[in-house]
Amino acid sequence: MLDASCFAQNFQLVTRVWDAVPHADSSGGLAVSSSPCGLFVFQSLKKLEKRKRQSQKAWQERSDHVQQKMQDKQEKRKKNIQSRKQAKVDKKVKRAKKKGRMIPGF
Repeated sequence: MLDASCFAQNFQLVTRVWDAVPHADSSGGLAVSSSPCGLFVFQSLKKLEKRKRQSQKAWQERSDHVQQKMQDKQEKRKKNIQSRKQAKVDKKVKRAKKKGRMIPGF
């Protein structure tokens, strides 16, 4: 167990240990360590923080990917709508030329 002098020296570490106690030790007490200043606990906390950072990075990549896919789909939709509009206009012009309402060159 961590002794009182270690608590006094590393108050910040102790508060982090206190917050991480459910993850480090399920017995309800402080995490057991063989070193006097809780090197094992410190390493465990660093490992937890690293996992948290990795998870945040992965989530950010996923959200960026989703945003990119949405933008791509919207761009494709805009292109399709524009091409349909143009096809409709071209069809009307072609029909008008065929019936003689529109004479090319005038």
